[in-house]
Amino acid sequence: MFFAIENLQVLKSLAGLYSSGAWKNHPAVKIALGGKSPEARADELLKTTQLQNMAYRKHLYDYP
Repeated sequence: MFFAIENLQVLKSLAGLYSSGAWKNHPAVKIALGGKSPEARADELLKTTQLQNMAYRKHLYDYP
C-alpha cells in the first residue's frame, strides 16, 4: 500500500546513519545495515516484514 513511502523513510534513516562520519563505523550502524548499502537494506527490511499485511497492522494497532 504505502511501500514506496515507507521504503523512502527507512532508506532516509539508514542513509543518515551511514553518511554521518562519526557513526559510519559504529557497531550499531553496522548491525542495522547488515553489511549492505542503505538502499539494499531498506528494501530487504520492508520486503521481509509483515507490515505490508493490513490484517497484521490492524492487530498491532488493536494490541500494541
